[in-house]
Amino acid sequence: MVLKSNGLGQSEKAADNLQTLFDQVTSTNKPGFVRILTDEKNWSESKKWGETLKSKYKQLVLIGIGGSSMGARALANYRYSDEILFLDNIDASEINHVWNKIKANLNTTGFLIISKSGESLEITSLIEVLQKMCASVQVDFFKQCFIISENKKSILTELSLAKNIPLIEMPQDVGGRFSVLTPVGMVIAQYLGYDLEQIRRGGLSVLDKKSELLQLASELIVQIQKKADLFIFWSYSSQMRWFNQWLSQLWAESLGKTKTLNQKPAVKIPWIVPMTGCSDQHSIYQHVLESEQSKYVILTQSLEAFPEISFQKPNLAFYKDRGFKITDILSAQRTGTAKALAEYKIPVTEMLFDKYDDHAIGFMFVWFEVLTAVLGHHLQINPFDQPAVALGKRLALENLELN
Repeated sequence: MVLKSNGLGQSEKAADNLQTLFDQVTSTNKPGFVRILTDEKNWSESKKWGETLKSKYKQLVLIGIGGSSMGARALANYRYSDEILFLDNIDASEINHVWNKIKANLNTTGFLIISKSGESLEITSLIEVLQKMCASVQVDFFKQCFIISENKKSILTELSLAKNIPLIEMPQDVGGRFSVLTPVGMVIAQYLGYDLEQIRRGGLSVLDKKSELLQLASELIVQIQKKADLFIFWSYSSQMRWFNQWLSQLWAESLGKTKTLNQKPAVKIPWIVPMTGCSDQHSIYQHVLESEQSKYVILTQSLEAFPEISFQKPNLAFYKDRGFKITDILSAQRTGTAKALAEYKIPVTEMLFDKYDDHAIGFMFVWFEVLTAVLGHHLQINPFDQPAVALGKRLALENLELN
């Protein structure tokens, strides 16, 4: 990975504290999402259960929401896989759509239920509906289920015992949005044919990129101090569409707080905006360049050439008799965007990879998890809780008279 910045400002004041915090997060006081990188059980269990699911089922329905789904969706999108269908909303039209896709092949469809708490309203609702749908065609839904959850008393662990459903344990010291390299994401990765060891090595290699990560953290701190409005993560590959969404949750739930650890008012954190390639150059680019909001932009792209995806003798006069690789055209778009942002005095960093492979995706997950944790600690924000989320859940239960 190469990090290129247009150099519009780093925080020298923050440097020493960021160094200390990086060392704490990655070694002396490491959180669960870093600990699991060297936890052999985490990786062997993920591999075992991924292989089990692959041997039994041609397709999966993943029933999960938020951190229980986003990472797996990012992994499926990264491989452009259609082997997994996702139910992460209690939208009747989507449930019906998924059902229509699986009902003719129910015997070769597995159901993977994921919930850290084991108590989610959305997940329990989906279980009830799918169980009823399967029963209507004489299929025992529960016999084709697997559960990933914390091994503690909950609705899902009790269901696991009552229906003899395999329970794949989720580590209790890893928060949901940080859980992609636990069985929450790695069972799916194994099912999809990823090399888990390469993902793990990619994650561990973040520890060797301390100076680059702290450079980015320092630039973000400058923008936070300037009360920037937007943090834009702009991936130039369609492979990264759902990674963008995963990052949006990680950033928003971890850093969007009103109070510091000392119960003082927290600083304003820029709102995160995910963007994808040329698509968004033709949608919200104008707003990015000329709106009044202040921004910080990260552009990312794989530089893999794909020489076979090219043309040598164009039929269209537009190309002036010249041939191109499609990847060169995409790179020209990205570099043009970087130059345009610089002309508008918008800070931009380019995060470039030789190739988007299994090592790279592991790297990116851990890079942004560590970056988020370090920023949170520096700003005296707890990056591992989400106190406001509980309010909406409680009010929904009140509306349904279930509390």
